[in-house]
Amino acid sequence: MKKILLTTILTFVLSCVSYAQEADLKVTVKPDTSYHSVGDEFYVDFDVTQNSEGYNSVNALVEYDPSVIQAVKSEVSEEAEDVIVYTSPSGQQAKLFTVPFINSRINFTPVAGDPDYDGIPDGNTNCSKLGRIVLASFLNKSVDGVLQSFTGTGNMFRMKFKVVGEGTSDIKLTLSGVTHFVYENNKANDIENVVSVTNGFVTTDPEPENKALKGDVNSDNIVNRADYAHAAKYFSGHSVEINNDNTDVNSDSKVNRQDYMILSKYFAGIITEF
Repeated sequence: MKKILLTTILTFVLSCVSYAQEADLKVTVKPDTSYHSVGDEFYVDFDVTQNSEGYNSVNALVEYDPSVIQAVKSEVSEEAEDVIVYTSPSGQQAKLFTVPFINSRINFTPVAGDPDYDGIPDGNTNCSKLGRIVLASFLNKSVDGVLQSFTGTGNMFRMKFKVVGEGTSDIKLTLSGVTHFVYENNKANDIENVVSVTNGFVTTDPEPENKALKGDVNSDNIVNRADYAHAAKYFSGHSVEINNDNTDVNSDSKVNRQDYMILSKYFAGIITEF
């Protein structure tokens, strides 16, 4: 079974500032650190760990190797519990990137040669399969004429990925246009934040040779009615050998008549997969 190990590496991105300056905003790319099989889905959180000035606008570019992982749609219910929310004095709330917005950008198909995607698009491939997701947002909320900012630490946004292949993929976040407003002498100054990002990567393990082929009861590497006949003999008490891993079609680590019932439905055309 293919698995991926998710971990993080350190990369700094500074926006038009001296390297001697302390970052106003620090963001860490945090993949789900459990193991996953190819075909499984997992979350990557983009977490704010330091936010000394607040931020009002953000341009974000998420890059990865689409031969290893691809971004997929998520539900609002899957949003991180600690997502940063701006709440106005009247109780109105706003988030930097909402789940529907992220989903729309994942499925967006750029025009051929789009410079926002380094000219990679062919006009037919969506962003998920390109491995480049472009996000941009601006908090258009003001109090007494003063534009507000997202403050505090927590989850900036979350993305959901599916493992599609074997190999290693960086999960790289590039931030630009990160600004906050400072009001002096009744004048708003748009100040660019000093930003640092800790990026992540994923690595898959090789495919073991003994992967189970569900339904291949007689171990001939083909799933057909011969397997059903073989299972029928076994469950009728005949002395025949079966492949336990392949016959355990409901994956409960037991071979019993429940598996036979599922095999019966499969070969009757009632179900199409195990």
